[in-house]
Amino acid sequence: MFFSKGHKSKKKVASKGVENGQLAACFNKPNCVSSFDKRDEFFISPSEGKTLEKVESVLHDLNFDIVEKKENYIHATETSKIFGFVDDIEILFKEGNLHYRSSSRVGYSDLGANRKRIQKIKNLIEK
Repeated sequence: MFFSKGHKSKKKVASKGVENGQLAACFNKPNCVSSFDKRDEFFISPSEGKTLEKVESVLHDLNFDIVEKKENYIHATETSKIFGFVDDIEILFKEGNLHYRSSSRVGYSDLGANRKRIQKIKNLIEK
């Protein structure tokens, strides 16, 4: 069952990209965080004064796959080792801040994996 969901997640694309100058809010499932979603359970704070170049370096060091890169936006993916679940990571540089969105493509709960992922990225950017 988990292997089939992992396979399904490889075909599905959950990234919305940038719409109206921001990343998408999360759906109503606890498997996503976004700095543009003001609901407490989904919100994660942006980072001030950091650059996309630093983020790209961190994503590379973490072996994430960069799917799309624009002047102020990066879309990357991370695939879980055991079941092959694909999660989307989006980062937008806007008005001197890095904004984040990380979401699972399939399933309901991620047991906090997306929040931990973004926090890890933020901690590495701060070094």
